[in-house]
Amino acid sequence: MQLSLNVDECVQRSALLMQNYSSALQCPELLILLLVMTTLISGERLSSITPCAYPLVSDTVHCGIDDPILRQSVRVCDPDKAISMSEVEVIKDKLEEIYSHKTDFCICRHDQPRPCWYRFGFAFLRQMLPVDSGVSHLYSREFCPTNETLLRYTKNHGALLTTKESMQHYGDHFARLIRERWLMGECDEDVLFLILLRRPDQLISRNAMAHAFGSSIIPAPIVMRYSRRL
Repeated sequence: MQLSLNVDECVQRSALLMQNYSSALQCPELLILLLVMTTLISGERLSSITPCAYPLVSDTVHCGIDDPILRQSVRVCDPDKAISMSEVEVIKDKLEEIYSHKTDFCICRHDQPRPCWYRFGFAFLRQMLPVDSGVSHLYSREFCPTNETLLRYTKNHGALLTTKESMQHYGDHFARLIRERWLMGECDEDVLFLILLRRPDQLISRNAMAHAFGSSIIPAPIVMRYSRRL
C-alpha cells in the first residue's frame, strides 16, 4: 500500500491557522484535507468506534509502531497497521526538517527544551464507525468510558449519522478525545491529526460517489485535525 501523506503541508497549514487565533477559547475547527491511497482493508475494532479505546501514544504494545527509534522521534499510533514503517519515516523526516527551521520559535516559554514549537501527533485508523454513545461532549480525559457492547451496534452505524455536519461533529469529538488522552502539550500547543483511510460516505460528494460506483476507485482518505488553539 502506498499512502501519499504531505506532512509538510499539513503541519505548516495547521501552524499558520493557529497563529491567526489569539485566544485559546475559540471554538475548535475541523479541517478536512485530501490524501491519496491505492488499497484499503476494512475491519471493525473498538478503537474505530470510540476514542476512549484508542491506544495511548505511549502504548508500545498496541500502537503498532515496532521501531523504537521511530517511537521516540514522532508521536504516531497505528493500531490497525494501516501504514508501513517507511511511511512513518517520511513523517519523521518531514517533522525534523520543519523543526530545524523553528528552533527559536517557542510557543509556551523560552526555557523549553528544543524543539519547542508546536507539537504534532498522528493517529491512524482504517475507518471510523460512529455508534450511539461512541463519543459525547461530556467525555473527557478524566471520563472516557470504554464499552465493548458498542461493537453490537456497528452493523447499523451508517444510519446514525446521515449528514456531513453530523459526521464532522462525531469526528471532531473523536479527535478531541484522542488529543486530550495523549497529553502531548504543555500550553495547548499540541495538534492531533486523525487520519481515516476510509472516507465516510457522508463526506463523499454525490459526483465522486457516482464516479467511483462500479469501479475500483477508492475515495481518498481524510485528515481531521484538532487543536484547542483554533
